[in-house]
Amino acid sequence: APAVLKPPRRRSCGPCCRQQAARMVFYETVILIHGRFRSHDKQLLLREVVRSITEKEGHVLRLQDLGWRNLAQNTKEFKFYAHGQWFSVLWGGHPRILNDLELIFRHSSGVLRSMNQKIGSPTRLYLPRSTYYPLLSPGQRLTPPLTHHTPMRTVE
Repeated sequence: APAVLKPPRRRSCGPCCRQQAARMVFYETVILIHGRFRSHDKQLLLREVVRSITEKEGHVLRLQDLGWRNLAQNTKEFKFYAHGQWFSVLWGGHPRILNDLELIFRHSSGVLRSMNQKIGSPTRLYLPRSTYYPLLSPGQRLTPPLTHHTPMRTVE
């Protein structure tokens, strides 16, 4: 009878590492903070978010200020806030951390909106554009040369 070849066994650290890797889920949390919230209070709020994630063995991968934006319409709770500052927090951890973050955002008077989005793979992360204009090689043009334009005659 021919010998049956078995695939080699994979080595792992143990069941503890596999369970921890199975529990790690990546999220992006987007926060809108109203314009009248003081900068010191914003820092404290963001520190509280990071502390909440890291206390439960999560990892903050990126904290990004997305800038000030005018709102398309006034919010229902705060009718006089027409602009706010957006922040994006990219983190990985156990899904139970979401409850803590929702509690922080609900009890903060500066947070107008917050959204948590589960990220399926690292290729779906937000990547800023490197440049607005396309890169052209020497001699290459974006548009064809103007053919309808005739040069002006010199006036004597």
